[in-house]
Amino acid sequence: SGGHALVGGGAAVLRAGLSRLDADAWRAAARNAAQPLRSAGALVHIAGENLNPKGIGNCDHNPLERCANCATSAPFYGLALHTLSARRTREGKAWGASLLGVAASSCAFHGSTGAARPACRKLDYWSIGVASSLMLRCVYPDLPVAATAAGVLATPFMPFLVSTVNTSAMEVEYLRRAKRDARMRRPILLHGAACVAGLACFATEELHPEVPLMHASWHCLSTTATATINHLVAHIEDERLGART
Repeated sequence: SGGHALVGGGAAVLRAGLSRLDADAWRAAARNAAQPLRSAGALVHIAGENLNPKGIGNCDHNPLERCANCATSAPFYGLALHTLSARRTREGKAWGASLLGVAASSCAFHGSTGAARPACRKLDYWSIGVASSLMLRCVYPDLPVAATAAGVLATPFMPFLVSTVNTSAMEVEYLRRAKRDARMRRPILLHGAACVAGLACFATEELHPEVPLMHASWHCLSTTATATINHLVAHIEDERLGART
């Protein structure tokens, strides 16, 4: 009977161990299955936070970050002045002028503190939304004025969404023209690379704000991506102005 008891005890221990292994395996599987959901949830959170931005944002944690963000806002002034000079249509000039507003509002946001900072952050997003609506008018010159006005009026309520819709529509036209004209392929490759790298910096800043200089890197990459839109607009202007002569 002692042998039976020993065997019975061993079997009980084995069953308990297997049950624990099963439980651990289920917990590990659940964690692995939940990881994509957590990642998707983080992306949804980022999008939700930026649809109508509130608060002071995840940048300018220290004097070095603040100085870097102000310094990397400055190239947008050069881009705006170049666009104003290079563009030959009324729509292009308006877009260039709006880029001056983007540069100024970015400097104001990164230089602001205290109670003014949340308002300056909103202004930063709004200026980008308005500029994207005017950019879209360069890319689609026959777009009804009412559509542009609707985008501008919606900007204070959903600046991130307005910018995303306008930018997506521009990307479609850029791709269409690059497929048709080989001269557009190098600019769109640079544009696409800058966009992807910039979005990676933007997401990293939102998910891991402790990583340094992500916002400054995003400034540089977004300036590059925006500058390459000039190639697309110039292509469209050539067609329009050539058709008029």
